[in-house]
Amino acid sequence: MSGSAFLVWLEYRPEEVKLNLRELKHYSRKGASGNRVNFFFCGACGSTICGTMEGRPSLFLTAGVFDETDWILPGAHLWKGSAQKWLQRSAGTLDVF
Repeated sequence: MSGSAFLVWLEYRPEEVKLNLRELKHYSRKGASGNRVNFFFCGACGSTICGTMEGRPSLFLTAGVFDETDWILPGAHLWKGSAQKWLQRSAGTLDVF
């Protein structure tokens, strides 16, 4: 959760990332799929660092953890059905889920 209309996640295999999740604060909730979604955040400032999803072996890092982000290219829109009405999307450029 970002507190914004947008959240940019980058998906990695856990072995690709050096991160000690035990050093972060976290909360967990049931996702729309019924599986648990876990969010890990900085205990000092509250910034979301990463997330995991039950049943999916990935680690999702937020774009905000990187010093430079101009190399990031979005691959899909997720939860487009709950997007802000003012958001315009370029037709046909990204997969929509």
